[in-house]
Amino acid sequence: MQAEERDPEDFLIDILDSIEKIESFIEGFEFEDFSIDDKTIYAVIGHRLRKNRYQLH
Repeated sequence: MQAEERDPEDFLIDILDSIEKIESFIEGFEFEDFSIDDKTIYAVIGHRLRKNRYQLH
């Protein structure tokens, strides 16, 4: 589905979904711990990149 074909509400739902997932990835982390945990960094960044890629195609 093309991004321009999507209802704007769908984008907002995706954003809220991403926020919930990212919050679960970083739950219990202090910034110092997060900043040295490659798995969590890539989970947070990768999740957002996958969402962007889906929305643009």
